Amino acid sequence: MELRVTRWKRYGHDRLYADLPDGTAVGWADVTTGDITVLRAECRDDVIAVLTKHLQNLAEPVPPGRAPEVQARPTLPPLTPADDLAATPPGQALRDLLAESGPGLMERVVSRLLRRPSEWDSWRKGLVGER
Repeated sequence: MELRVTRWKRYGHDRLYADLPDGTAVGWADVTTGDITVLRAECRDDVIAVLTKHLQNLAEPVPPGRAPEVQARPTLPPLTPADDLAATPPGQALRDLLAESGPGLMERVVSRLLRRPSEWDSWRKGLVGER
């Protein structure tokens, strides 16, 4: 069976598609992982053979005496005890902020009685959300 192979690169994918002469897709291979997906069982052997051959042709030969370069994965900085959220109750940072620089009891009572919005209302709503 004669299959036509076309390469497709979009949306972060790099694939080889195997199609029948009439354009019907029968399988595809992911170039980065080498995984082959067969869409029609009756064409399975032909799809695997043609896509495997094309995948091998795409692989870059490594010159003798030179190992392929492996990209180092970025690492995160080490965590400190201050980063551990299990030791900190929800909303603790907001409670500390409100306690040290928020309005006092009298200011809150006056603004509530006069129905004036306070700049700290949104912080208090955030605190309720974190709880």
